[in-house]
Amino acid sequence: MTAPASASTPLRVGLVAGEASGDTLGADLINSLRRRAPETQFFGVAGPKMQAAGCESWEPAESLAVMGLFDVLRDLPRLVRLLARIKRMFLTARPDVFIGIDAPDTNLRLARSLHAAGIPTVQYVSPQVWAWRQGRARAIRESVDLVLCLLPFEKRFYDEHGIPAEFVGHPLADAIPENIDREAARRALGLDLTSSVVALLPGSRRGEVARLGADFAATARWLAAQRPDLKFIAPMASAATRQIFSKFFAQPNLLADQRVVGEYFQDQIIPESIGAELLMWLDDAERRGALEREFSRIHLDLRRGAGTRAAQAILDLLSARNQAPGRVRVESSQ
Repeated sequence: MTAPASASTPLRVGLVAGEASGDTLGADLINSLRRRAPETQFFGVAGPKMQAAGCESWEPAESLAVMGLFDVLRDLPRLVRLLARIKRMFLTARPDVFIGIDAPDTNLRLARSLHAAGIPTVQYVSPQVWAWRQGRARAIRESVDLVLCLLPFEKRFYDEHGIPAEFVGHPLADAIPENIDREAARRALGLDLTSSVVALLPGSRRGEVARLGADFAATARWLAAQRPDLKFIAPMASAATRQIFSKFFAQPNLLADQRVVGEYFQDQIIPESIGAELLMWLDDAERRGALEREFSRIHLDLRRGAGTRAAQAILDLLSARNQAPGRVRVESSQ
């Protein structure tokens, strides 16, 4: 599919990604948009993957990757100056569309100013609105023209509040094959093919790991004392911070709309309790098989070609706005 422009000026897209996961999403989106509108120009705050995909970087993405209250307070003067400069640059450049990728604290502030100046704005990756006071939905409505959601229940929330949103699926679900070669994965990680393996997932940001790492390590020590044969791995997967007020806070439970995995919050984080649940999963093959089938169902629901659908939604937004003469008007051809 391509998206021919009806004017000679190429589509100009402003982007801000604030961390490694946003950089990955941004690169995929750039490539998907380029397949539809090959002459598109991209610029803004970009990580190495977005730059390799052809985005002009005004500022490296890691400049905005601040996590935790104390880190924010320490860096606040620098961040205020940086965001003010980025906002001025976007207002001067006046892109045909601004796309904030994740990092809602930063991107929704930028989007609000740009939206007020008449620039179409998109938030790619919904803030965790189910954990917010629902009154904050109005702030999103006043900041963006479209929210691109990775999870299906997010779109339902926006539909209830009259905010344009599209569920595009999750890029990680697109990247992960439906059928996993476990033996190949273990060989690639240098793991014994028959060992019982426990993954520890405290997050990828330094602030998350610093706060949660000790609890994860204590649980691993308890488990190792009970089962010396266990092997532990700790991939640094990105995950958004939670101040969660919901019947569930773990994403597997939110996606399944039922408690399929254990949840431990604040004073519930006790190594013996977490370890005992992990041993239950390791020892109960029937229950583990049911969980794997549920995860496969969720995986298929999220596997929708997120970058492709996100690019199409953005082009549809711009086409619907029927931009003024002298600016590119993009139409999608199926």
